[in-house]
Amino acid sequence: MENKVAYAILALIFLSSLLLNSYVLFYKPLHEESYFPLRNAAHIEESFAPIVKDELSYGGRSVEEPFLYYYILAAAAKVNENLARIVAALIISSLALVVFLISNTFTSKGLSLIPAVFAAYLPAVFKVNMISANSLAFLILFLLVYSFFRLEDKRFLYLFIALSFMLPLTSFLSIFFTFAVLVFLLITAIEGKKIGALEWEALLFSVFVNVLIILLIFRNSLLSYGPSFIWQNIPADILAEYFRNFSPIEIIGSIGLASLALGAIGFVFSFKEKNSLLLNAFFIATLVFLWLRLIPFNIGMILLSLVLAALSSVSLKVFNPYIKGSKFSKFRNTIVIVLFITAILTSAIPTVFAVINYESKLSEDTFKAIGGLNSTGSVILAPYEFGHAITFSGDKNIADSLFLLAPSADKRVKDIEVVYSSQSETPVLEILRRYEVDYILFDQYAKKKFGVEELPYLSNRECFSKFYDEGEAKVYRFRCK
Repeated sequence: MENKVAYAILALIFLSSLLLNSYVLFYKPLHEESYFPLRNAAHIEESFAPIVKDELSYGGRSVEEPFLYYYILAAAAKVNENLARIVAALIISSLALVVFLISNTFTSKGLSLIPAVFAAYLPAVFKVNMISANSLAFLILFLLVYSFFRLEDKRFLYLFIALSFMLPLTSFLSIFFTFAVLVFLLITAIEGKKIGALEWEALLFSVFVNVLIILLIFRNSLLSYGPSFIWQNIPADILAEYFRNFSPIEIIGSIGLASLALGAIGFVFSFKEKNSLLLNAFFIATLVFLWLRLIPFNIGMILLSLVLAALSSVSLKVFNPYIKGSKFSKFRNTIVIVLFITAILTSAIPTVFAVINYESKLSEDTFKAIGGLNSTGSVILAPYEFGHAITFSGDKNIADSLFLLAPSADKRVKDIEVVYSSQSETPVLEILRRYEVDYILFDQYAKKKFGVEELPYLSNRECFSKFYDEGEAKVYRFRCK
């Protein structure tokens, strides 16, 4: 009976998380980076092949991207156009189920609901792209952890092997997993924990598969950039934006106070067991990747939140027998309920506020302006964050956020900044002619990002004319080519 109640509550947690994620995907402007997965999925729908040569991005460039997520979206969109967004929401919401399963290996089903709440309501999720291959990678990463815990069952051994192939075909985060496994092997050696032959073989096989597939997918990037390809050719200025100064309050708000506290305690006690050491390794690997700036800060916050959610089950495992053996044993159920309510208050409520206040950099007015040009193949200059929306609409951008193998990415991003911030017309005209620009997009985000209220050179009526002006977005045609 207790298990049925736990499963019923878990179902409610999952459904409420699904509703929140679906609300954002259907009733809020899409995150500006959502348009590349949707466009790639549409390309697969038409030709059954992902985009490998993109003539609309950066004036034409090669694309090296893991493609599994895009095939899943394409299969969903083939059934129904809206199903792709539902699948994206399902993937994110399923993280709560996987964290519940991981937690249940350490503690009871009832107590495992608390980590599930932490994983279901992640405020950090609503600061990044939810239609992203990374969301599937998060799910695969923690399914790998759970299947590793149960390798003695052949079904989970086969699942572990399948997931080992799927991860590098999904996301760049396979490099993170490989590093985390190496950290795990190091910690177990230091702590004197014995790893079984089957576990050794499974981990080494997984590392081999991940490295091999990464080398195959990113072979041209490796040849072009060498070891520095791990930074994905992200311009230095943008890399600094990813890691701007974050206040402790902002970090706590992204993770959740209860999750942070219980997860930190779980990390301290995680050195006692071999299984919990794998979560320990994930925690350390996340901190190292954030410190070395190998992943964007917000992606790192989601990883950290999920690891801390899983680690919180270790602290609950430690406290549970202590409470049972103390004078507080008669209040155990009350304590569990208080912890559950605290988890909801510190995670679900901030997440609801994050959903209400969610704003994409690409507003609805701006997306309408891009789609309203009806000028397939034209070159549109806009902040690089809008690059994928421009190509999604069939036009050409100057730059977008897919920097790997992008030609002169750093220079193009700086040239865009010059166009928006320069007070002189001469360098602006030179840049617009060099890239054969047809239109310039100017909206509230551009004003805020570049600190300008208007573009002074637009007064030159011979070269510039207003083409579109609705809501917060304006588009100007450039004629002096």
